Amino acid sequence: MKEKTKLVHPPQVAVAPENLPLVLPNGTTLASPADAAFAGECFGLRVMLRARYDHRPGVLQQLDRVLAGWTERSDDLAAGALAVMALSPPPYRDRLDAGVEHLARTQQPDGTWGQANVFAVLEGLLLAGVRPARTVVARAVPALLQRQRPDGSFDDPPQEERALIGLRAVLVTLEDEKGR
Repeated sequence: MKEKTKLVHPPQVAVAPENLPLVLPNGTTLASPADAAFAGECFGLRVMLRARYDHRPGVLQQLDRVLAGWTERSDDLAAGALAVMALSPPPYRDRLDAGVEHLARTQQPDGTWGQANVFAVLEGLLLAGVRPARTVVARAVPALLQRQRPDGSFDDPPQEERALIGLRAVLVTLEDEKGR
């Protein structure tokens, strides 16, 4: 007897307003149901793409939906979309340069992204891994190091995920400086 193939679709996300604001481990604060749904879709897509379900119609439809309006989102949510692009197949991955350029344009002179969470943006840029993203990361490192506490953490109470993002940003910058 032939076994049926189960269709796999990324999760649809709904967040009740009473559960907001929602703070993610990387520090992103989601204040609206629409932002929470977008972040949830990005996380769901990252899981599906890492599981190599990138060929599934439901995944491709959700990729189209998420990447259609990502530039209208806050920088920390745009960085979540950038992380999705980094894991996506072509032609979605081909949009990485545009995603990095968007975050480079919105980066402040001090290396931060205004109201956006620096760790959320750095996480997306680090996952992108392309040379232009590494340059944007390097411009953020001085601001990141100003936030670092004497114990090496970046916040109180210390968050492991933020420390790992910060460490990766510093290491990428040091690698690039050493290679020059």
